[in-house]
Amino acid sequence: MTTLMWICHSERPLRVDELCHALAVEIGSTYFNSDNVPGTETVLACCQGLVTVDREASTVRLAHHTLREYLTTHRSLFPRAHLEMAETCLTYLNSDQAKALPAKPQPDLSSMPFLKYCSRYWGTHAKRELSDGVIVLTMELLD
Repeated sequence: MTTLMWICHSERPLRVDELCHALAVEIGSTYFNSDNVPGTETVLACCQGLVTVDREASTVRLAHHTLREYLTTHRSLFPRAHLEMAETCLTYLNSDQAKALPAKPQPDLSSMPFLKYCSRYWGTHAKRELSDGVIVLTMELLD
């Protein structure tokens, strides 16, 4: 269900490695455990054919556009999607691994592929659904 939430509510199509890292985040943890990153085949198997990989763009998408319509009109399936996404992004940004990346014009992001998405869109998700948890994570990021 978390995979479906990310695909339906992300601000842009996610690459496979970005989605897998998003799924591995433990909200509130300062350590990103790369052992929690699921493999692509595991994610696809768990989604029972509802999700596919666009091999050309290397992004994940729903198998059919009508599924997106269904999932977005039944808001009870993901009642706090943007809140969860904002907290996930902020937790990823606050991780020790993200903070340890060198601050240079083009840092190597291969070990943290979800970082670019989080940096760009955490605020968009937070603006849609603000909570005390998002505020605390934001304050930690600013420290």
